Amino acid sequence: MQQPLTSPFSHVSTAEQVSAGLDLSHVHAIVTGATAGLGLETARVLALRGAQVTLLGRNQQAGDAIAKTLQAETGNTNIDMVSVDLNCLQSVTEFGNHINRSGQVVDLLINNAGIMAAPYQRNELGFESQLFINYVSHLLLSEALTPALLKSSAPRIVSLSSLGHHMSPVVLDDLNFENRAYDKWRAYGQSKTATALLAAYLHQQLGAAGVLSTAVHPGSIDTNLSRYLTPEERQAAISGGKSTYKTLQQGAATTLWAATSVLLEGHGGSYLEDCNIAPVVEKPNYQYGVMPYAISLEQANGLVHNVEAALGKPILRKF
Repeated sequence: MQQPLTSPFSHVSTAEQVSAGLDLSHVHAIVTGATAGLGLETARVLALRGAQVTLLGRNQQAGDAIAKTLQAETGNTNIDMVSVDLNCLQSVTEFGNHINRSGQVVDLLINNAGIMAAPYQRNELGFESQLFINYVSHLLLSEALTPALLKSSAPRIVSLSSLGHHMSPVVLDDLNFENRAYDKWRAYGQSKTATALLAAYLHQQLGAAGVLSTAVHPGSIDTNLSRYLTPEERQAAISGGKSTYKTLQQGAATTLWAATSVLLEGHGGSYLEDCNIAPVVEKPNYQYGVMPYAISLEQANGLVHNVEAALGKPILRKF
């Protein structure tokens, strides 16, 4: 699964370069966290290539303004905004029901939204906030949109993980830090391992039905994801990553590649970085590669089992 390819793109490629010449007018894309940062750049380039784009965000008024700006900038009027709170199970479920009732086809789901290094907080279901927003909500959204995805002739799901997964595997017997001291970075690392495992799980459940699911490390980019960092932490991150820091345009490139490249056909469940399939590394290096625990189906299934137990229902039967 994790065999690097011969890709024409690299860590310096931009989203526009990766998608140059593509006609995506047949594609309906849904992008979470689409009103700022990587999500906004991803949505912009998809719209630029002709896709119908549904932006998901929390603030309807701000999102509507962003949709209008994108329409003016790209000349694409098929851009709309829907308010969805990814920290609320009901909000995610209602959006999925809306898409399915309306008979819409979804060709591309980009699970982009996320938070990083947040203070300890648990939602009404008992999940630690980073784990729920970065992983659980996107698992449930992917499940809710499966009927619409299966109507597509070539559906894809792209989930935003991170090199931060090197900081922690998923701790299946204490996902919500009930029996250990909370560490915001270990919690972030766990959530991003979970997001990588989401791609493996979705491939297991939906791959035979034609859904191509991958996970993406976009690179180190200074976005609003760092809003919970102290000034010192933010400066250290920027200074420490000068040689590998990417622009927003470069950061969205691997997502666009995952969403469109024909080279990835037959490589569902893979973890991607720098517009290629990442190599497996055995020890954390915080520079490149995917840890074995982040692509383990045993871990992916164990994680979903824990979520099912918490919700009291099965999630995403195999197609």
